Formats: sequence, C-alpha cells, structure tokens
Amino acid sequence: MAESDLKPLRRHDYHVAWICPGDDVALDPARLLFDEEHPRPEFDADYDDNTYYFGTMGGHNVVLATTSPGMRGNVNASRLTSPMFKTFPNIKMTMVVGIGGGVPSESPADDALKDIHLGDVIVGWPGDGKPAVVYYESGRSLVDGFEQLGQVDKPDWVLLQALAKIKSDHRFDTIKPTPRPRTGFRANLNNLQQYDPQYAYPGYQHDKLFRSGYNHQGQKEDCADCASGELIDRKPREERHQGQLVFHQGRIGTGNSVILDGQLRDQISRENGGLQCIEMSAAGVDASRNCLVIRGISDYCDSHKGSAWKHYAAASAAVFGRELLSAVQPKKVTGMEVGGTKVSDMKIDHFMVPLGRNDGFVERQDIVPNLLERVLPSSNRDDCQRNAIEGLGGIGKTQIALELAYRARTETSVFWIPAMSQASFDNAVRGIGRLLNVPGMEDDQANHKDLVKAALEKTTDDWILIIDNADDMNLCFDKDDGLRLSQWLPFNRNGSILFTTRDHEVPSRLDISSNCVVKLAEMSKDEAIDLLKTRLDETQLRDVQSTNTLIDRLAYLPLAIKQASAYMAQTGDSTSTYLRYHRESNQEQIELLSRDFEDQGRYPGTKNAITTTWLISFEHVSRKHPLAIQYLEFICFLAQKDIPKSLLPPASTEREQNEAVATLQGYAFITRRDHGNSFDIHRLVQLAMRNHLQGERLRETTTITIQHLSKVYPFPKHENRSLWMQYMPHVMAAAEVCREAGDKHATITFLHCVAETYRRTSKYKQAEHLFQQELELAEEMYSQRHPETLACMYCLAISISRQGRYGEAEEMHRQRIKIEEEVLGKQHRATLASRLEFAQSIYRQGRYGEAEQLYRNMLKVYQEVLGKQHSHTLTCMQELTKTIHAQGRYSEAEQMHRNTLKIHQEVSGQQHRHTLTCMQELARSIHHQGRYSEAEQMHREILEVRQEVSGQQHPHTLTCMQELARSIHDQGRYSEAEQMHREISEVRQKVLGQQHPDTLNTMHWLAVALDRQEKWGEAEQTYRQALALMEKALGPEHDRTIGCKKNLQKCLESSGKSSTTDCRETQKDFPEHEDTRETEQQGQRQGRKRVHKRRAKRVKTGN
Repeated sequence: MAESDLKPLRRHDYHVAWICPGDDVALDPARLLFDEEHPRPEFDADYDDNTYYFGTMGGHNVVLATTSPGMRGNVNASRLTSPMFKTFPNIKMTMVVGIGGGVPSESPADDALKDIHLGDVIVGWPGDGKPAVVYYESGRSLVDGFEQLGQVDKPDWVLLQALAKIKSDHRFDTIKPTPRPRTGFRANLNNLQQYDPQYAYPGYQHDKLFRSGYNHQGQKEDCADCASGELIDRKPREERHQGQLVFHQGRIGTGNSVILDGQLRDQISRENGGLQCIEMSAAGVDASRNCLVIRGISDYCDSHKGSAWKHYAAASAAVFGRELLSAVQPKKVTGMEVGGTKVSDMKIDHFMVPLGRNDGFVERQDIVPNLLERVLPSSNRDDCQRNAIEGLGGIGKTQIALELAYRARTETSVFWIPAMSQASFDNAVRGIGRLLNVPGMEDDQANHKDLVKAALEKTTDDWILIIDNADDMNLCFDKDDGLRLSQWLPFNRNGSILFTTRDHEVPSRLDISSNCVVKLAEMSKDEAIDLLKTRLDETQLRDVQSTNTLIDRLAYLPLAIKQASAYMAQTGDSTSTYLRYHRESNQEQIELLSRDFEDQGRYPGTKNAITTTWLISFEHVSRKHPLAIQYLEFICFLAQKDIPKSLLPPASTEREQNEAVATLQGYAFITRRDHGNSFDIHRLVQLAMRNHLQGERLRETTTITIQHLSKVYPFPKHENRSLWMQYMPHVMAAAEVCREAGDKHATITFLHCVAETYRRTSKYKQAEHLFQQELELAEEMYSQRHPETLACMYCLAISISRQGRYGEAEEMHRQRIKIEEEVLGKQHRATLASRLEFAQSIYRQGRYGEAEQLYRNMLKVYQEVLGKQHSHTLTCMQELTKTIHAQGRYSEAEQMHRNTLKIHQEVSGQQHRHTLTCMQELARSIHHQGRYSEAEQMHREILEVRQEVSGQQHPHTLTCMQELARSIHDQGRYSEAEQMHREISEVRQKVLGQQHPDTLNTMHWLAVALDRQEKWGEAEQTYRQALALMEKALGPEHDRTIGCKKNLQKCLESSGKSSTTDCRETQKDFPEHEDTRETEQQGQRQGRKRVHKRRAKRVKTGN
C-alpha cells in the first residue's frame, strides 16, 4: 500500500524510537527495512522542528529520527531527542543505530570471529554489571587511574531478553544450520544489497588494521601508499564467514570528537575499562531513557579512516536493529511503563520563596508565560525537566524566575535555592527539609541534602525547584568533597528544575538542551520606559528625547534602569538632568552606576549597584579562567564593536584561547558576531572594567595592552591595508589611554603607527594630536636633538602641512633643519629630506619662484652627495620640474621630465614605480600644452603597466585612470569621461573610503563632466555631495573645497539658479589648487558658450 493511501497514526501510537544521528548513511538502510511507511502524524512544530520518518518494523510502530547532515556529536543528539520524547510521549523503547569506530584488541585472538573487523556490529551491553556506554570526555585523571563521571544506563530488560535470544539463534545458525535460518540477518542484508549495490560487502582484502602508532601515508584513501609491514598480523576469517553478519557485545565509548589517532583510541579504551567501539551520539539521549546502542564498524578510529565500509557497516547495524525488534513481541513494548517505578505517596503543598513579589514587574515579550508552559511538571510527564535562564548580571533573570514562581504557586509546590555560596545552598536545602518535615533534619550528623533529595524524588505531587544564581562553577561542579550541586539534583517525573545563571557553561554542563535555555537579552525600548515609570512621576519623564537617550545609555539593562530611577525618585531630578550627569564624563557615569539602592526584589544584604553586580562576575571569571579576565581587561581599552579575535594576545594553545573567549561570551560580557571571527563588548561592562582597574593595576594592564598592540599593529601600507583597517578603530581607542603605559618605547612605536594611520586616512588633525604626543614622549625619553625626536618633528610638520597650515609647517621645518644641520650635518640624508619637505611647504603656499630656487640648490647637493642617478636626487628633480610646471612653463617641464625619465628607465627599469610616476608627470605636461591625444596615449600605456604591476585597485593605478579620464574630458568626450569617473569613484570609495581626498577629487571631476554635458541637476547634486564631504574631511578653507564651491556656483549660474554676483561673493583670497585652476578655466570657456547658446535661443524664439 502506498504511503499516500495510509491514514496517519496518532503520535501517541508510536512506542519505539530508532535514532540514527549523524547523516543519511545510517538513515537510508533503516527506512528501507520498514515493512510499511506511515504518513506524518500531526504534532506541534513550534518546539519540535526535527524531521521524522514513520513506519512499521517487526510489528512495532517506529519513529525514525536523524540530525541534520554534518550535525554530529552528543549535543546535537540531545537537541534531537529532547523534543522527540515530548512529541511522542508513549515512546517506551529507544535504540541508537548507526556506524562507529572499532577498538581492536591489543592482542589478536586465536578465533578470528572474536576479533573486531570492519563491517562487524557492536551491541552496547558488556553484561558485566558495569555501564553499557561511557561518556569518555566526562571524567578526570587521578593518580591511581581515571574516574568516570558520565555514563548511559543499561538497556531495557525487554531488549536484553531479545538480545539473548538472537545470540543463541545466531550461534545455532552457525553450528547447526537449517534450511530456514533462525535469524533474518542474511535475508535482510541481501534485500538491502538488492535495493542498492552500495550495501555490498567490500571484501576482506580491504579490511586493513595498522599498528596504532603508524599514520596514513599519501593521498589515496585505500592505503595503497601505506607500508604493508605495518599491518597487524591477525588470523583471517574463513571464507564462509566473510560477508556474514558478525556481532559482539561490549562497552561503547561516546564523545563529541571524531577519533583519528590509533594511540589515542587505545588510551581512551584503557582509561574507560576497555571499549569495543567509539561513537558520537549516545550520551545525547535523555539520561532517564534506557537505550540500546548498536554500531556497525566502519573504521578503526585511526588516520587510515576511509569511506569504503560506511554503507555496509550501516546496513549491518540496521539489519541487527530490525532483528532485535522482531524478537520482541509488540504487546510487551506497549505494556511497558514510560516512567520508572511507582513512588510513595507523600503529599507536598508548599511555597518556599525568600523574596516578595515584584509589584513593578514589567512583562518582557511573553517570556514568563512561555517559560511557565515548559517548566510546569504537568507539561511533560516523561521527564524531570531542566530549564535555565541565562544572561548578563543585572539583566533581570531573578525577577523573571520570581514572577514565574508566584504564577506557578496555584498549580504546584515551589522551592527556591539561592546558590551564591555553599552556605546559602546548604541553608536553603535544610529549609526545604524542615518545611517538608523530613525525618533527621535536626540531626547535625545526618546528610541533610541526601534526605531532602530522597523526599523530593519519592513524592507523587508536583514541584518546581528554582536554583537562583548558579554561577559558581566550583560549587556547581568542581567540589571534591561530594558537596557539588550537580550531584545533588533530585529526579522525579513530577518535578521540574529551573536555573538562573550568568554563565552559559552551567546549562551546557547540566545537559540542558538549547531549546530549554532562555537567553535573556536587554529590554526593548517600551519595556525599559515602563520600568523607568514604576518609580517616577510624569513630570520627571516630560522630556521624551532625554528619556529615550537615557535608557539607551543605560543599555536597556533592568538593574541599571532601576538604579537610575531610584536615584531620581530620591532627588526629584528629571531624566534630562540625570542624563546631563551621565554625559559629563565616564567617571561621573561610573559613580552614578556605583551608587547602592534599596530593592525589595533582591536578597537582603546584597549590594545592588550594577557595577558591584559585575564585579562579582569578574571574580567568578578570574577564578574560573584567568586568561578570560586578562582578555576582558585588554579589550576594555578597545572600541566596543567588531573586535577581531586575531587582535587578542596569544594563548599557549588555540583551544585555551577559544575557551577564554567562550567564557566571556558565556557571561554575556561579549557577543560573537555572525561570522564568528570578531565580537562586541557590552558598553557598560567595558566602562565597569576600566573603572575596576585602578592605580598600579591600571598602569600594568595599560602597559601590557600597548606592548601587545605595538607588536601586532603594522606600519600602515597599501599592501597590508585590509589588516590595519580592521584593527584601526581599536588602536585609535587604545591611543586615548596609551600615556598611562609604563613602557615609553612601546608607546612611542604605537603612537607613531596610529598617527601614521590617521595621516594615511586623511585625518590630519588626529594625526597631528598623536604625533604631538609622540614628540613630547620622545623629548622626555631622549632629547630634543635625538634622531628619534627629529623624526617625530618631521612627521608632525607634514601633518600640519596637510591641513593647509603651510606657514606653520614651514616654521617647524626651519627649526628641525637647524638642529639637524648642527647634529647630523648639512649633507646628512635626514637633513636633505627635511629640506625637501621644507621646499614643498613653500611650494604649497604658491611661492613657486622661491620653491624653485630651493629645489635647484638642493639638487646640486643631492647630485654631489648621492650622485645623479640616486632615487632621492631624481625625486628632487621631479619636484623641481613640478614647480616649473606650476608656473606655466610646460615645455620646459616636459623636457626636464624626459631627462629624468631617461635616467629612471636606465636605473630602475621600465616598470618601476618611480619610472611610471615620472612618465605620468610627463604626460601631464604634454596635456597642459593642449596635446590631449598624445597625453591620452601615454596615460593608456602607463595604465596598462600599472594594472599589471600593481593591480586594478591600487591607488597609483586609480590615479593613472584619473589622469586618463581628464585627457579624454579635455578632448570634449564628456560622456566617456563621466563613465570613467564613475568607475574610479566606486573603486576609490571601496578601497580608500568616501572621505579620502582622492575619492573627493574624483567626485569633483565627475560633477564637472556632468556639468559640461548640461546635466545640471545631477551635476549640482554631485557638487553638493563632494562639497559637504570636503568641508568635513579637508576643512572649509582647503583649496580643493574652495574650488568645488566655485564650480558649484558656476553650475548654478549656468542652470539659471544663481546670479553672477552670488558666484563672485564666494571668491576668497586662498591659494588655489592646480585642479581648481584647470576646472575654473574650462568652466569659464564652457560658461561663455552656454550663455551664447541661451541668448541665441531667446533671439530665435523672440523671448
């Protein structure tokens, strides 16, 4: 019968769970072995988004489940099974069926059938009274051995009876065969192999077991490159047993990692009492469920792992699972109880919560109703549920749990344990015992916790146990004296336990599935305002904008908002006044956040200030993971957003670093971004940590931070731009506190790189500020006449010059040159470099004649000292030529460029950057003589080489494209030039940023090209966009800003939006940039043409 013709069963009709986590390898043969497939029954998919398959197998209604492809491990198995058992509440038998890695005997057996071979089946039941499956990653090494802490209980007795029958039948089929075999192994395996040939037996010759210390060689999966001498000498199986199903009973190890190391495999086996198989799913099955693990052996857990045996092994395991079900009568399964044994009748009807109900509780996105639906014991009678609320300290976890407790009290008993310390835990447990009248509670020698645990486990009445502030990992998991909380937790299917914790590791280690963990985030805007209103009157909230800004600065944190409202309720201040206090300084803000206040919703004697709350978390993290607190101290000096993981100081291992980051994330101090390689730090946490660092500790931490950043932050170049751009916001933030560092040398190095970053991104004012700090430190550490100090002066002068303060830069260069001539000599390279920059400051002030003379004098010195072909000599020649060019002597400049170019070609070669730059300047001189076509051809040749040598997006390549576009533009091909300008602008914005001077120059030229085509609307918009960015990035008095403003006015005049008078009013007496003069001259010519055209049109139309 086709599946579509069948009527779906109810979800309560399924009694067997067949779990094959991992991938389709185990799923497909199991589906093929269904006697009949069923349509999907109806169930609530809101909490269960698993994919299931349904059918009949051996008379049993079976639900088959698997994880998503690639989602292996016990955690994913737990995510699969937790909702599964809720959706199908009558599941009474569970099997985990799939493939695993075999653990061969250290000494081969005389009987080949007793050795574990590929394709064999391992059944998780050693029969020695010890655990069937052990979680080998949950334990600890002791002096005299290994203490196992995680295990899966024995399988259902019904399955064990069936296993005994199959074992006997299989043996008799071997020693006393009959025409009709007692087991269906062979028939079912043959059926699968007929369905799909991939389930065929791969052949005994492909079953290779190498010595545990010998690793796989080469790239071939079939071990063709591996040495045959390293194979273990085992007795081969008889030919009649090859391809026959062989199974073994034994202990199975389960973990979260794929084992590809033979020596590690053997070590795990020895430490866990001898294993026959290692797999990755069994521990994820609900601990209260008895299950049988069946694994087909597809590899030997070593580096020789291949895929040849996967399908045959999966088929063998599925065939064994089906045979097992066939040996169990369906009525035996349906008659089994879902839960455990009957418990005693001990009526409990109590409410023990130490805090009063919060009358000002603000409902947060239906969290409490949704959580209450899950936490009430009546919602799931198959388990003692565990749920958790996790989040940052002060986020409102306790208040959520408290409100839930009061809402649940009408339906169940509620008990509350504050787990801040061992004492609070012990006192609360003893209080529960007294409330329940548990015998022995007054006996000081009695184990009160065991007595209370037993009472809660025996009762038939419902109860909820709330364990608040389960943050101390030592108390929860690590105590050696048997006092740890995790071992005490009672189990009763009429009970439910709710934890609140700051640490994500707590619910993880308690095996609470992710869908049972509420990750409490900040309040919404409306919720935060509602909370603020609980203590304030309307007059204090009158300024809506201030109120919204205040809750934003308080990061929507409930405790911070309650703290602020308590202060305002006491003083009568409005939100605008309190906001003003916050904005005065970080210190003022931290003082406000450190003020204690009364809060009846928190424990008596507890400090309620948000900063105090976080100090407790800081202490927990410091004890738990010292590296994590070091990282928190480090990142408190960085920018808050997008902190690259690669910027963190190195740990001894990658694992240690990942654990430290995970700890901070678990406490919600940081939030990992989607791609996982960077994270954000909570703003108020950062502020609290910086305040926590005082005195010598602050100095020490700042020193460590600056020392590390000075090593990892590179000197900014185009080649490493992606790296320093990623780090840039963080080093800029750290630069604000670097003067606190004790290592002056590291600080100078750090300041220089950050200042240079500002300079290269055209943030000259910020660069000047840091170069000034660097200079002061250098003068303090060295002297004013030290070369390091003089180098700082040089960089500072350049930053000042780039802001258009050429006169000030000129004076600094004069001072520096004077000292350098005295200290280093007139002909020292540093002195000559300063003189060159000094001449450039003269040039930039428009004093071209004076600059020309300086360059000529320097050129003689360069030629004498360094030689005519030295790169510095050629640079000086080039600057001299540019000065001549600026004076309009284009022909003379052209000849000088040709002479310089010839030397560059001889010395450096045709493709050297200096050669290309000289060619570009030569092309510009030709361009300015009106030989546009010739200039265009030269620019095209240069561009081709630039693209080949430097790449399409290099700044030099883009500059060459810009020059080519101008040559095209000046030939009247405005549309073609416009398209080029658009392409250049797009790339420059991507590579250099929107506010880089080169990007702005391109935008300006794009506007000019649009203007020339009389696209005045778009031209005006582009001019205005460029002008706004220029005023922000370069300043309103920069020559390019002035030029852009002039061209905008001319565009408005041409389009009839502005008068000539308006244009003249913008003309100020500023030195003009060469680009400005060019566009002005062209604009005048084009403007006259437009006026004549408009006049002609008016004459023609008579207007």
